[in-house]
Amino acid sequence: MNYVIFDLEASGASTSFDSVLEIYAKLVDDEFNELDEFHGRARLTEGVIPNLTAVMEVCKISADTLRNTNKSNFQLLLDAEKKFQSWGKVIFFGYNSTNYDIEVIRKWLFKSLKKPYLTNTNGNKQGDILNIIRSAKLIDDKIIKTKMSEKNNPIFKLDTLIPREDSHGARSDTIACESLLKLVYKKNKMLWNNYLNTLYKEGAENFIKKEKIFCNHEWFYGRLRAYAVTFIGFHKIYRWGLAWDLANPPEDYFNLNKKDLARELKKTPRPIRTIRTNKSIVLLQQEYALQNEIYKKIGTKTLIERANALNANNEFKNLVLDIIEEQAQEKISLKEDKPNLQPEETIYDGKFADKKDEILMEKFHSSDWKNKIKLIGSFEQDKYNFFAAHICHAERPDILQSTSERIYKDVRRDIAKRIFSDKNENWTTVGDFMKQIDDARAKYENDSKKLALLEDYNTLVMDIQKKYEVA
Repeated sequence: MNYVIFDLEASGASTSFDSVLEIYAKLVDDEFNELDEFHGRARLTEGVIPNLTAVMEVCKISADTLRNTNKSNFQLLLDAEKKFQSWGKVIFFGYNSTNYDIEVIRKWLFKSLKKPYLTNTNGNKQGDILNIIRSAKLIDDKIIKTKMSEKNNPIFKLDTLIPREDSHGARSDTIACESLLKLVYKKNKMLWNNYLNTLYKEGAENFIKKEKIFCNHEWFYGRLRAYAVTFIGFHKIYRWGLAWDLANPPEDYFNLNKKDLARELKKTPRPIRTIRTNKSIVLLQQEYALQNEIYKKIGTKTLIERANALNANNEFKNLVLDIIEEQAQEKISLKEDKPNLQPEETIYDGKFADKKDEILMEKFHSSDWKNKIKLIGSFEQDKYNFFAAHICHAERPDILQSTSERIYKDVRRDIAKRIFSDKNENWTTVGDFMKQIDDARAKYENDSKKLALLEDYNTLVMDIQKKYEVA
């Protein structure tokens, strides 16, 4: 199976609201021979205020590039999707991509009236280089050298693992990602092959059901930890795997009543470990957990006895699953009073689209701009009418205004409401940006080049402000 190694740069950290500015993807075979590539840039999405640190310090993208790049976000998305689909069934690899890049692509597709799960459907799979490089470091310190934090934990920032002058460029970061994958591939084939089998949901589920005891890696508080666990069942709501940490003798819990057991399951460290099978995780055979002194001291014989005791007690396992389901339902109930989500935040809030809306999405993309505009208001779910209107406004505001002055004004009012908000929002507002500019001016008061850059960014946002202050 071929691999796609990719990276993207955006106008900020929000996966829902910020603008994709650059994407680079490299297609290689399973021995890392290059087959094809894709590289595209886009201007800032209409109505988006950039985060100053993201564009100036991280991406290093000039105000002129943000304003004048020929291709729009929507056009870049269509080009990228077409290229990815032409590559057939592949495994997508990015760095910390499960938490960021994959989410950006998914929501980018969603907002563009496209099926969002491109990277893990139709035979495609997705892996996360950060997950495998952390595991490689834990099981074999010789695979990769890292800088250490003040707390003596390895640092896994991409630009410290692979230092480069042009770090945070999409192409440069992709090449760095490829070098990390090659490192694991060449130095530990066992780990590499094992990861290929567990980086996708079905493979991970098959592994945890098959292995009596297995090693699960979890990252928290700046460290990766290895756990020797045994599978007890799937979460009844979220379908995650649930496993018992064999550092805890299960017999000590067997005779507890439901209330007492629920209390014990909440204590730290918790005896139940969550195996997020949909998060491109690394799962290994039991011997790798024995590198942890806790399990090494317990010994393989006792670990097997504890796993056997659990596997023989279905009543207990079912009780644990019931308790965890009830605890999850309590949390869900507490979240029912959450504030109204913006359309861009609703990808996981209910179903994606019914058949009628899917057909309308296909029609939207095959229509000319006048007929695209005529479809606004036809979707069953209002969020898709919202996306259609914003796409038309961003791409052809002239046709939208002449076809429907009402929709044109509605979109402009929505953008104005967002960017001029004085609340703490999930996107960058004009007020946020102005504070960022003021702080940066103070920071670089003796650096004429930086100050000139700041004025360019400031002019960019002032132009956006003037455009929408009369909306």
